[in-house]
Amino acid sequence: MKDNLSLVGAICLLIVTIVNFSTDNQLITGTVGGILFLFVLILNIKSRLDNKKANKK
Repeated sequence: MKDNLSLVGAICLLIVTIVNFSTDNQLITGTVGGILFLFVLILNIKSRLDNKKANKK
């Protein structure tokens, strides 16, 4: 999972860039960026917790 986290982050940046170029509404761009940031943050936390569990075994 941790290996693919950088790819997920790059895809999220691409989505934010596409949304930013397709609309002038800053509220939409900010909302999409915030949601994707939280998504990547949750994946990062989950990856770290899984890694800690694997190291305890």
